[in-house]
Amino acid sequence: MNPQQELREQTATSSPGRSPCPAASTLVALIVLTCAPLWAAGGRPALAEEPAGADRLAWFREARFGIMITWGLHALPAGRWQGKEVKGLGEWIQARAKIPVAEYERLAARFNPTAFDATAWSKVIRGSGARYVCPMAKHHDGFALFRSAASSFNVVDATPFGRDIIAELAAAARAEGLTFCFYYSQIRDWHEPDAQGNTWDWPGQRDYAPYLQRKALPQLRELLTGYGPIGMIWFDTPEGLKKEQAQDIVRLVRELQPDCLLNGRLMPERRACDYATTPDCRVPGKPMAGPWEVPMTIRKGTWGYKEGTRLRTLDDLLFILVDVVSKGGNLLLNIGPQGDGSIPAEEVELLAGIGAWLGINGEAIYDADRSPFGHEFAGKSRDWRCTRKGDRLYLHLFTWPEGGRFVLDGALPRPATAVAVLTGDGEQLMTFTQEDGNLRIDLPTRPAARAPTVVAVDLVGDRAAP
Repeated sequence: MNPQQELREQTATSSPGRSPCPAASTLVALIVLTCAPLWAAGGRPALAEEPAGADRLAWFREARFGIMITWGLHALPAGRWQGKEVKGLGEWIQARAKIPVAEYERLAARFNPTAFDATAWSKVIRGSGARYVCPMAKHHDGFALFRSAASSFNVVDATPFGRDIIAELAAAARAEGLTFCFYYSQIRDWHEPDAQGNTWDWPGQRDYAPYLQRKALPQLRELLTGYGPIGMIWFDTPEGLKKEQAQDIVRLVRELQPDCLLNGRLMPERRACDYATTPDCRVPGKPMAGPWEVPMTIRKGTWGYKEGTRLRTLDDLLFILVDVVSKGGNLLLNIGPQGDGSIPAEEVELLAGIGAWLGINGEAIYDADRSPFGHEFAGKSRDWRCTRKGDRLYLHLFTWPEGGRFVLDGALPRPATAVAVLTGDGEQLMTFTQEDGNLRIDLPTRPAARAPTVVAVDLVGDRAAP
């Protein structure tokens, strides 16, 4: 993930010389040829920096909630190296501890996650109410969770497990009705001398072009041609990637899967991307224009599994989800499976809790628009939020009003015709009054279920109640 909050490192270093895949040089050569620059000798064609088409973004706007999976070799040490805790993000342990590549590679020989079950994972994710899933195909350590001819440092060729995890997850996720996406670290790769980041094995200046042509572009081609339709590629940390190099990635994706979304971290200039990505775990204080997404951890202080880290509470996660959607965004919530391939039981429990709430109140989240008000975001208030769908407002009450009387002191877009609490078994009508655009709702003296309680307000219009 974005290292700015956890790690500042130099972005220019290295010396040439180390092949990432000496045992598969012939295959690499073939891949490089088939994934050669997408331009002729006469120069690169102009990149059409078109805005995202409505059809391409339709599923993303409807989904509102997705799950990221940060998993790989880093889950084995779980934040400890040579008997000592390594501070910082769990998945950054190689960089934090400055573990040499030759030493870090030995983790692959121990990677045998026999508890991994793609179907079970997908059912847990679907049960959370998420609509899309985004596992890490390759993180900064350079280890691929898929079979790759471009680098033998992958789960099939380098581990006793020997199975293509991304292939299994893609099939299982689609079977559960989830849109399948994947994360790919495009420029940072600590396993490669020509990529960004590994200053302890290869100090000095470097040119990223050989790495991009030898590994990154071929691997992206493999993922885009061998794993079915991809809903979105989640790129990360664009620092150091030249504009034309990022444009080469855009061309490749648009050529192979035109409907695949590109997140806003592919390149600093984001007009060629489909939506904006906020800084890690950062929810904006007010609505943002256009489509956007917040990447958020289920555990505080790490994305990959790390022993001893604290989980966010279910109340906090539900507030974050509603807060993001009420401001017009999507929430991408990250989980971190353990080294044996199991999702920690406490994470499963939290996901089930989110799913239970969405089972009752999902219509207020999926395909919902941002609040028509805005004063509810003032200061640090967490009392209530509002989402909207056509002529229906959804008031999410996190703090139960004293005596059950909720007063919305803000001009309604149009007069209300009906007010009801969502219950999961239908809707419980409430009495209300309105005057000068203000709405006063008479609710029970105490909530009947976990906060937030959702109160639907129908307005005059096509959807208005009789």
